[in-house]
Parts: sequence; structure tokens; C-alpha cells
Amino acid sequence: MLRGKSILHVHQNEGKFYSKSTIAGYYNDLTEKVLLNQEHYNEIVPFPEKVENGSFYFPVAIFQYGLGAYDLYLSHQDEDLMKNKVITFGKWAIEHQEENGLWDAFSYLYPGFPYGAMAQGEGASFLLRVYQITKEDIYLDSAKKALDAMLNHSALIQKDSSNPKKFLLLEFMDKPVVYNGWIFALFGLYDGYLAFGEEKYLDAFRQSSSYLADKLREMDCGYWSMYSESGAIASPFYHRLHIALLNVMADLTEDVAFKEKADQFAKYQKSRWNRVRSFVKKAWQKIWEK
Repeated sequence: MLRGKSILHVHQNEGKFYSKSTIAGYYNDLTEKVLLNQEHYNEIVPFPEKVENGSFYFPVAIFQYGLGAYDLYLSHQDEDLMKNKVITFGKWAIEHQEENGLWDAFSYLYPGFPYGAMAQGEGASFLLRVYQITKEDIYLDSAKKALDAMLNHSALIQKDSSNPKKFLLLEFMDKPVVYNGWIFALFGLYDGYLAFGEEKYLDAFRQSSSYLADKLREMDCGYWSMYSESGAIASPFYHRLHIALLNVMADLTEDVAFKEKADQFAKYQKSRWNRVRSFVKKAWQKIWEK
């Protein structure tokens, strides 16, 4: 379910409605998570993710579905339905946020390591958009709690040993950094600055973005993008996602390094040899995972 075989892994390009100056649409296009899931299209309540031995409510999937519904609301597609989805999913997010501001995203899969920076960032981004519809302060307060919890949790942040002001954000508490998860967490910090105007969120965004820019060479194996610092190569889905996310990072930071790397990854993708080579490498890694 978490490795590319579900509705979680639909095509995602740069967001169509996002803004650099105000809370608007989301930074990448999550609308297919709603549009392609016909089983739940006319429902407004969150639904569990199905796994081999049962099902569970996965906060990241719920936040992403809600963000996709919000963009569809902005596009006026089934506007009332999408508005109701956003509000109902927002209520779920509030009800399932722990008092410390964190969401238990992973204990079902990884007992003892329940939290993640991606869940915190995307949860905050989603709640700030729920606020745009409801104007209820509880969503602002909960988004702020989520971001502060992320920045204050030592297991979600890893500092650069040579420059402690620079840090990466961990999607999983017990694993090496996952690049897309790091970027989704950064989007949450950027939204925090837009929503609250507090320099601490902008400073954190800039410091962590700068560290990501430093690590772009490690994200590039020479013919494809890497999924994480563990040495895992990206699947075709994640490679395409990396291109979109880096293009948005280039726009938000105005750092050409992100655009240059996005363009390089796009060139890799056009090469049939690179696609075959990356597929074989990914398949080999999957075999060894077992």
C-alpha cells in the first residue's frame, strides 16, 4: 500500500492554484486522489486504507485526499461536495491530533515510531486550507500546534553536523531521510509563514531548504533520482514526483539549483536506457528487501 500499488500513488504535477504570497491551492496536484477513487467519490467521510491483514486510517492519505478535494473546490468541480469533503476531513484531522500536536501516522506499520514530519507538514497545510473555508480558529490553532510539534520533536529533525542551523525533516522517525517527505514537510513550514507571518517558520523553511539544496547531488545517482538517503532508487512514480516538487521548490525559494536538478531529472526520464536501468535497479532492491 505504501510502495506504489494504491490510490496513494497517482500522477501528481505542480499544483494549479498555489500561490507564493497567500494560502491558496496546494503545491502539487493531488486531485486525482479524489477523481480516480470512484468508490468514495460521492462520500464525504474519511475512509481507511486497506492492507493485507486489515485496514487503518492513514493520516497522510486523509490529508492528501483533503488537499485534492480543496483544489477541486477551487476549480468549482462539484463545489458543494468538495467543500463538504474538506470540512469533514478537517474535523477528522482535529479529532485525531494528539494533545502534543502530533498525529500517529505509522504505529500501525512501525510500532514505537508513530510520528513523521511529512504527516505534520501536510496536516498543517490541510488545516490551513480548511480554515479558508470555515474561518474557524480551531483549524489555525491546530495547524500551528502541528508545525511547532514538528520543529520541537528531536526524532523528526536531523541537524547538519557542520552547521546546526541547517536541518533535514524526517518522514519516518527510524529511517534515513526520504526526499519527497522532506519537501512536503517544507511546504507546511512555508504555509505556516504565510498563515501566521512568524519569522520562525520562514527561517526554518530557509534553513532546511538550503540543506536540501546542498544534498541535491546525493539525490542524483547519475541517471535517475534517489528515493532516500538509504540508497533506494526512486520508482517511476517518485521520479516524476521529484521533478514536480523540485520545480515548486525552485519557485518558492528562487534557488536555481532546484530548477537545474528538476530539469536534469526530466532529461533522465526521456532516456529509454535510463528508464530500463532504473527499473532493473529498483526491482533488484525490492528483491533484496524481502
